[in-house]
Amino acid sequence: MAKASKLPSISDQLKQVSKASKKASDKPTLSSYKAMVDSTVTMKKELEDLQSQYEQTEKQLLDEAFKVYSDERSAGSYVSSILCEGQKTDGCMVIFQDKFSNLPLDMEKELRKLDPNYDEHFCESRKLTVKRTNKEIPDGVVQKLMKALGKDFAEIFEVKQEIGTKKGLAEKWDDLPQSVKDMLVQAKGSVRLVTADGKVI
Repeated sequence: MAKASKLPSISDQLKQVSKASKKASDKPTLSSYKAMVDSTVTMKKELEDLQSQYEQTEKQLLDEAFKVYSDERSAGSYVSSILCEGQKTDGCMVIFQDKFSNLPLDMEKELRKLDPNYDEHFCESRKLTVKRTNKEIPDGVVQKLMKALGKDFAEIFEVKQEIGTKKGLAEKWDDLPQSVKDMLVQAKGSVRLVTADGKVI
């Protein structure tokens, strides 16, 4: 008796359907603008390559500018902006923000032990986000939000509590113990262009 052939599983069938639906040739086709399409595709690829090159070059520049920034800060002459001179251009300005990564709230005790000036450098940070739900928020709940949340607060919002840094910490960086410095990540600097007349844009 001939052995019955094994039917493909539902998973395999779904994969075949998925593959079939992904064929570009199955879609409606625009054929009258091939030169424009070629230009678009070429520029998109070039743009992606340039973006990758820019990110690498920008990182190198930010690293070098950060060294100057750190030296100035350690010398007691804090500045947040570093002028970067160009050879064939008017150069650029790298600006470092007085902003650092938040730390988990449960690290407060440890930070207080490590940093005697904790209250001067840190504060509690809270972020409220609406909980994800498959249901639309009813008009009645919206009206409650407009008036008073009451006990519905916990049903609508998620509260994220962390330890944030206080304004001015970048300038007081060297007051921090090294162990605390190692916990923090300063926000990435930004590159701004400088015009021939010295304006930063």
